[in-house]
Amino acid sequence: MKKLITIFTVLSLISCGNTFPEKRSFDKINSIEIENIHIKKNLNDSIVVDFSKNDIENFVNEINSSNKLELRKAIPNYWIFVKFKNGNERKFKLTDTYIGENDWYMKTRKTNLFQNIYIENQKSK
Repeated sequence: MKKLITIFTVLSLISCGNTFPEKRSFDKINSIEIENIHIKKNLNDSIVVDFSKNDIENFVNEINSSNKLELRKAIPNYWIFVKFKNGNERKFKLTDTYIGENDWYMKTRKTNLFQNIYIENQKSK
């Protein structure tokens, strides 16, 4: 009986080893394919701020430079929506020091830059 429990325990640990495979970087974004990017304070907020061309380039460079992501749960301070010309959309979450997509986050020093875009340019849609 002890052998059976030991075998079961070892098999359980081995099978759970790759439950969350490591993700190294976000999927790359081509800025030519972007229709617009906007930021909201809450997911269903009516106040929306569109990114300028310079802000879009900064955001794309930040996402494309991701090289180490962490799996984490977080309550975002802001949401960034990237809408592509083909109709697809990607949602990113901003916390104080992280940018994330689907619970994969990268640590960055540029979250204040994106948060300031919202604070300085609020408008209602």
